[in-house]
Amino acid sequence: MKSADSRGMKSVGQALAGQRGPIFSVAAKASQVARVVAIYVQPHRYQVAVSDPRWQDLWQWASDQRLPVIVATGYPWYSEASQLAGVAERYPSLSLVMTNGGQFNISGLGQFNAYAALTRPNVFALTTGVYRQDFLAHVA
Repeated sequence: MKSADSRGMKSVGQALAGQRGPIFSVAAKASQVARVVAIYVQPHRYQVAVSDPRWQDLWQWASDQRLPVIVATGYPWYSEASQLAGVAERYPSLSLVMTNGGQFNISGLGQFNAYAALTRPNVFALTTGVYRQDFLAHVA
């Protein structure tokens, strides 16, 4: 992880947390080293669903710090849009950003759940790579 160097050049830090130990502690330590503007998490990588209580400290900390959390979304059992909607309801001041438009399948229940999650005022979607024009028109 790097911070601004002696020339004032900015660099980006990345912190990954393992599944053994507090997930949020890595993000908190990272914020002390570099100016953190968002947190990116990959629940499938840790094999810990976003609805799991082990994320609670991170959600609360990011909410307190006013940092948006970008969640790799669409992974069955770990980070589905409906699960993220539940987090958004429990932490209304936390901004959550779903990757993949909130889904991988882009049809059926995944698309419905993405639409439903986006009705929360604190849930947003990255649509890079999403090809369905009807979906893009609906969420725009």
